[in-house]
Amino acid sequence: MTDLDGADVVHGIVHVPGAELRSFAIVPRTPRAAIWLVPDPTSGEPTFVDHLAHAWARAGFATFRVDRRAAADGADYVTDVADLATASVDAARCARERDLPLIAFADGAGATMLTELDQPWAAALVLDAFATRWIPPRDGDNRTAAFHRQLAAIDPGEAWARLRAPLYIAATSPTGDEPDRIAARAAGPTTIARIASRTAFADLGLAWLTTIMRA
Repeated sequence: MTDLDGADVVHGIVHVPGAELRSFAIVPRTPRAAIWLVPDPTSGEPTFVDHLAHAWARAGFATFRVDRRAAADGADYVTDVADLATASVDAARCARERDLPLIAFADGAGATMLTELDQPWAAALVLDAFATRWIPPRDGDNRTAAFHRQLAAIDPGEAWARLRAPLYIAATSPTGDEPDRIAARAAGPTTIARIASRTAFADLGLAWLTTIMRA
């Protein structure tokens, strides 16, 4: 355990079938809430999520994230819905031990996978999420076929309807109706934000979180 900007950095292990995933928690001295961060499983290394974890911890939120597993067949890091479910339970436990509300953040395709889980969180933020069914790349990529199958099996219409917590929907595209379609399907209150770049998300998401915490 080391000190980072007045916060404790706690390393742990989350046990999932066939693997042990490293977990990282950054806990300020007097946290306002806990945020579980889910990276986009279709992207490379989740450096953006690391940036958010540190930025939101400096703002007084405890942040929790879990490594993705490396595929045994040589494919790049993968995320399984079952792994996310286990990580969600672990994040909820960490929040409960500190008597904190749990908030979820998910990036890209991770947001769709998030809707498949039980929802212990008090609010959720998603960035560049999609409202249409996942279509695997025609020419393939370095993700496993099993990963693409489980993502393609999720019906976004039903998935977003399961989300009942207050939802912040941010999109970096100035056009397109994905945020509006997600908002129309979500069961809880929603806020749509079209942002100029991903770098602006940390501050804008923080402003929304501050408003939610005051409500």
